Amino acid sequence: MATDRRLGQGGSPLCFSVYALANPRPDHPLRSIVFQASSDLRVAVLGITLYSGPGHPLRHVPRRAYRLTLPASEKALASDVHAELDMGVVTRLYAAPAPVDEAWLKAEDRGLGAPPPAPEPGREFLLEATGSEGAVLTVKAGDAAHELPSGEAFAAGSARSTDGRARVELLHHRTTWVHVRVIDGSTRG
Repeated sequence: MATDRRLGQGGSPLCFSVYALANPRPDHPLRSIVFQASSDLRVAVLGITLYSGPGHPLRHVPRRAYRLTLPASEKALASDVHAELDMGVVTRLYAAPAPVDEAWLKAEDRGLGAPPPAPEPGREFLLEATGSEGAVLTVKAGDAAHELPSGEAFAAGSARSTDGRARVELLHHRTTWVHVRVIDGSTRG
């Protein structure tokens, strides 16, 4: 349950809640929903939504990094690729870095902060996202759109779009920590 407390008109407190209530008898069709007050307080119901997907609709899996691969015919710049989760959030989306090649390794200015190359259309992108197990990741690149099951990608490690043309892969199954110790002239003993 998510709750937000604010002051209403005249300074009176208002409390907004989002709550997912499990159907105690999901095998029986709903005929009605009855709300009965348990006090004299005013209550307003702003909306009711029926959810029948996997998992809890308000509980998100941990945020993870994924590789998104579009069909070869749909190369695009990262700025032209849009991704969203219907029950979650995509926090980052960017082009997958190009592999380091021999020319870069042999260049005189390697590692000195040379300007990055101009972006080129590609089909591999990295994204970070979190959402419920039943969330659908919708990816749009130009005129094409693909829907991918986000929860399946998290649980199984990868998933294909409903049209079978796009793929998303979980890059790391858990958080990876790197411990670094810097040794230089001031820290050497």
